[in-house]
Amino acid sequence: MSKKYWRIRGHRKDDIIFDQMIPLGSLAEMQLKELLKCMAANVSLSYQEIIGAYVKRKKRLAHEVLAMQQNGP
Repeated sequence: MSKKYWRIRGHRKDDIIFDQMIPLGSLAEMQLKELLKCMAANVSLSYQEIIGAYVKRKKRLAHEVLAMQQNGP
C-alpha cells in the first residue's frame, strides 16, 4: 500500500520555486489551509492584502485574495 501525501508547489510564472511533500496524517486539513495562506502571504502580498484576507466577509477591507481552492481528491 502506497503512502498518501499532500503536495505543495509554489509557482512563479512557469517556474516551480517550491515543491514539498507532506505525509497525509501530519497536518489536519484546516492546518494545511492556514499553512498555504501563510506561505502565499509571505511570498507575494502586502500587509494590507494580508489583513484584508482575514477580515470578515462583507466588511470594507475584506477580499478573497487567499481563498483556497482544492485541486484533486
